[in-house]
Amino acid sequence: MAIKKFIKMETLVSLSAFLMSICAIVISYVEVRVMVAQKEASVWPRIFVARNTGHEKFEIMVRNAGVGPALIKNVEVTVDGVIIKNWDDAINRIAPNEMNSRSQSILTNYVLVPGGTIEPIGLKGQVAELFRADTKRVRLKVCYCSIYEKCWVIDESVKRTAGFAIPFEVEVCEIDVARQFLY
Repeated sequence: MAIKKFIKMETLVSLSAFLMSICAIVISYVEVRVMVAQKEASVWPRIFVARNTGHEKFEIMVRNAGVGPALIKNVEVTVDGVIIKNWDDAINRIAPNEMNSRSQSILTNYVLVPGGTIEPIGLKGQVAELFRADTKRVRLKVCYCSIYEKCWVIDESVKRTAGFAIPFEVEVCEIDVARQFLY
């Protein structure tokens, strides 16, 4: 009886319905955030760069070890810390006047499927020997995105774990035409 004097039953029912609605909105918001995170994780690309320095050859390989395609937006290549624009420049810096046998692939604007590998450069013969002499002279910086436009950069000239560069997330893949590797 005392409760009825201070709070009417209709007010109590309305208040509890309002609180339940607020709880439902909060739970829905959290659920949507979890679903978005799961959706993005289901197509997460993970790029790493490796070298194959087998008998009489030198290859740089870019592999997608993630679960989603990697949209490669921008690539920078340095030789001894100097930006180069193409593989001819790299070969001329490391092995000037040497005849070379090579294969090469364009990496920029490439879609690398999960589990896929691309070989931007493969060398044989004396040129390969000179590249193998110090595999750290050539460094790649690759900016890539998922299909949901979450982007990462893998930069071989920064912190490494177990021999591989660690990708770090960026807001967007910025393209600096003066630094961009062409082919």
